[in-house]
Amino acid sequence: MKNSTKIAISLVVGTLLLSGCSTEETVSEYTDVTVERGAVYDANVRDSNGTFAKSVDGTNVYRFSNTPAYPIFVTDGWIDVDADKQKTVRDVPLDFIMKSYSNIVTPITTYTAQETNETKREQKLEELAEIMNIPNNDTTYLKTLPSDSNIPQTIVYMQNSIYKTIKENNNIISLLNTDTIESNYNAIQNSVYESNDYMAVEKQVMLDLEASGDIKFFVQSEIDAYNEQLSSSQEVANEDEDKSILDTVVDTVEDGVSDLGDTISNIISDDEEEKEDSTPPSMPSMTSPSTAETTVIVESNASSSSTTSETSSSSESSEASSSSISSGSIGMPPQLPVS
Repeated sequence: MKNSTKIAISLVVGTLLLSGCSTEETVSEYTDVTVERGAVYDANVRDSNGTFAKSVDGTNVYRFSNTPAYPIFVTDGWIDVDADKQKTVRDVPLDFIMKSYSNIVTPITTYTAQETNETKREQKLEELAEIMNIPNNDTTYLKTLPSDSNIPQTIVYMQNSIYKTIKENNNIISLLNTDTIESNYNAIQNSVYESNDYMAVEKQVMLDLEASGDIKFFVQSEIDAYNEQLSSSQEVANEDEDKSILDTVVDTVEDGVSDLGDTISNIISDDEEEKEDSTPPSMPSMTSPSTAETTVIVESNASSSSTTSETSSSSESSEASSSSISSGSIGMPPQLPVS
């Protein structure tokens, strides 16, 4: 395997490990709804189709997974009167139906939501603005949350006057009218309720309603039962969350390993194809001379050797003859032995 292929595979494995085999996160559209009469916790928040929203991290913000069908209804739960985000004997249950055609739910939206027609709902807001002496009957602030620090204190008075009127009419919203709302508004505004702290206003209204028997604060036994149930629910939720996380990790790892295997296979396959494409074209083979050519060469060499040998023998014979002549033995008769 080429080095480039090994590097590619290493990069794939490294990326998978560094990312924790993560999958792409999908961004879904959702809608958040905030519920206030004091913050309202643990409520059932649903739209007109019966779809329920879930609390965001245990707050008074409730999230629909998509765009809800209006109006929105809020039931049950409890009102955090002292704003400590804990259910205590200073808090009260939410025991009437809150309603809204927007993404904030307050006593004011509950009052105006009696009207299904948007124009009529706006007219009700203008009537409230007139009670409050807002210039041009501007309804902008009436559509905001009571806890918004930028709103005038008079908006807090109006939210509390409507809540007080609801409780004094046995939670029957249809009995509300501008006369009783205006009466309570003026009483709040002209009394000790005038304060720069909206929470102080709300607490005093609640104390007055308790004194008149229109509301009841929680008792300690209710708080203890609530906390015990909350603890048990949290344990179950933690177990479910752990299991969900484990299942997600297992599934993600399996998908990641499968994808890794496919990627490596593709890399190797591409590498093999690259090898085939890069093989040089075949060159003509350099074959040895034919047998006939070899024979001719050998015979030629043999003939040359023979000629050389003959020449050498002739030369040796000539040298022998010359030797005999030079010794004087040629042409002389043999001498006879002397007796």
